[in-house]
Amino acid sequence: MAQFTRAISLLTASKVPVLNSIELAGKMIDFYPLRDALDSVSGKILKGESLSNSLKGNRVFSNKMISMVKVAEETNQTEFMFERLNQQYNIEVQQKSKLLSTLLEPMIILVVGICVGVILVAMYLPMFKLGSVLG
Repeated sequence: MAQFTRAISLLTASKVPVLNSIELAGKMIDFYPLRDALDSVSGKILKGESLSNSLKGNRVFSNKMISMVKVAEETNQTEFMFERLNQQYNIEVQQKSKLLSTLLEPMIILVVGICVGVILVAMYLPMFKLGSVLG
């Protein structure tokens, strides 16, 4: 979603029409559900619906995004609003990746510790058995 908002923000800042910017963003995005949703959005815009109304029918777009786009359309601030959405999605991705790394770090330490323990037992167990046989 951050890639979409970044692309739309740059294109609207360059004064590219909304329909063209949605089509161009759809060509840039590799995520199939989002690309499919953008195709349906551009079709609805061609039929005369507003951008916010055409975004409503898709599950890909969050309610927060739809509400902000509606406000942006009413105040004619789409360029600013998509830049703001881009910043929010980037912050959200950073927070989620930080949370994921915080949760995975103890698990990785535990797995490495178990592997080291298994290797140590595998190395020293034959020595102890040899000592008991000789002793």
